[in-house]
Amino acid sequence: MTLVNRRLSEAFAATLIFAVLSSVHLQAQAGTNPTNSGSNGSEGSAKSADSGQGTSGASQDEDLKKTLKDIQDYLKAQQPDESEFGLVLGIGSLLTAPGVTDYQNQSNVLNVAHLGKATPQLLTGVSFRTKVPSLFLRFGCPGKHKVTSQAATPSTATSNDTTKTGCYGEIWQRNPWSAFVSLKFAPGASNPINGYVLGGSFALAHHLAFIAGFALTPVSEPSPGFRTVAAQFVQVEQQSGLYKNFDPSAMLKNGQNAFDGFPLTNPSTGALIYPGNALATHYRGGVVLGISMPIAFSSFLKSGGAPPASSTSGK
Repeated sequence: MTLVNRRLSEAFAATLIFAVLSSVHLQAQAGTNPTNSGSNGSEGSAKSADSGQGTSGASQDEDLKKTLKDIQDYLKAQQPDESEFGLVLGIGSLLTAPGVTDYQNQSNVLNVAHLGKATPQLLTGVSFRTKVPSLFLRFGCPGKHKVTSQAATPSTATSNDTTKTGCYGEIWQRNPWSAFVSLKFAPGASNPINGYVLGGSFALAHHLAFIAGFALTPVSEPSPGFRTVAAQFVQVEQQSGLYKNFDPSAMLKNGQNAFDGFPLTNPSTGALIYPGNALATHYRGGVVLGISMPIAFSSFLKSGGAPPASSTSGK
């Protein structure tokens, strides 16, 4: 709300200043058009005075236009960059440590949700452009220098008291580094919203960036109590020639894919071998690598889309 109030105050101030300047301009123009009610003898002197006032009015008109332009440039310099805060839509791969297996309970049978250490991820979040400059020297700003005038007037003051000469490239080229936070969704996972990602991105194009970040993912794994009961149950049943495809030792240690295809019921009685919940949520860390498409929020708030790339807030 503070940012919105600030923008409304700046817009009101600009409107008020424009109204005052327009009033002065109209008065100056009115002074250049004297009434023509005098006699023919005074017409020559009126034309002479009108010529002098017309020159003065034209000079005032140019001064008013220059002052108005300076005020507009000053207010524009106060506005934040259109690319500093945006929406992120991306896709990537989650890399987890070996031995992490996500299970699903389907009709009282445990099945692996996915195989391998890398799984596809859909990302949705927000990004924040940093002030870290580009690694490429040609996108730097070698021409920046301090303003010598100390007068804090709209014609000389800017948001950071620096000029913008010497800056090359668009904003995503000069400041390509961004930080982002996003939720992630994994097709076929046991949880619809499959954790979150904290990381950074590097802009490859205006709406394309490479991303890398730390992800925390909820994984449905066999609970410790169920693992103990299941390992003991398999040991007993293997003496009768059943469950030969399961390793009780791997099940007790929650080895990778150790419970894939394991039934939760006793084949002899049909009752559950474990009265509690066989699966528990375990949050696992990992790394997400992928690409994203950052979109500035100003693209949605402004009717004409995002402002030109050359409009920056004076980095």
